[in-house]
Amino acid sequence: MENVVIVEACRTAVGKFGGTLKPLNAADLAVAVMKAAIERSGVNAGDIDEVDFGQCRQTSDFSNIARYAALKAGVPESTPGNTVMCACASGMLAVRAGMNSILLGQNNVALVGGVESMTNAHYYLSNVRWGLKAGGTELKDSLTEAQFCSQPEDL
Repeated sequence: MENVVIVEACRTAVGKFGGTLKPLNAADLAVAVMKAAIERSGVNAGDIDEVDFGQCRQTSDFSNIARYAALKAGVPESTPGNTVMCACASGMLAVRAGMNSILLGQNNVALVGGVESMTNAHYYLSNVRWGLKAGGTELKDSLTEAQFCSQPEDL
């Protein structure tokens, strides 16, 4: 069995909701962390076999943020990027996915982690693609909606 090691770890600062990190979206944060991890580790970006990143508040702007951020961070187009979405465990599941790919002999180097920007979570309208026949609709906050939709209402 291969030993799996963490070569480098880095993170962004923890921001306050609506605070100084507000101008940065989740992709900006992921790119910064990926670039820093690659630079600090001394690993050539071309040697990265897989990128796994977790994000529980995904948006349509960056529906596969792992792939998008990896490309912006200089990882080659030939390297797959996979985004894991599993509420609070997304980042840890991404780490596990990278570890498993190494243990299984599929990859030698995985760039893994997680990213969130709660400040930039979207508001949205549901069921309006084909127009509204009559009456109004409700603008929904993805932060508050996501807190309850992971459990069936009848539990």
